[in-house]
Amino acid sequence: MIEEMNWKLITALWMREVGVLRDFYITYFGAKSNVLYHIKKTGVKSYFLSFDEETRLKLMGHSDIAE
Repeated sequence: MIEEMNWKLITALWMREVGVLRDFYITYFGAKSNVLYHIKKTGVKSYFLSFDEETRLKLMGHSDIAE
């Protein structure tokens, strides 16, 4: 018998300002967001956005990313 695999794919986007894109996805796509996760040692900030039970997007930001 073959067991069913439960794979989850999470897409990540890197940008300078994660809050701006987070607000865009919440406003126009109804995304739900966790609270900001900030690694102070590296300066990386991130949010996980959920659109339904299966779809997630990780927004990752750092001030050193070029525009």
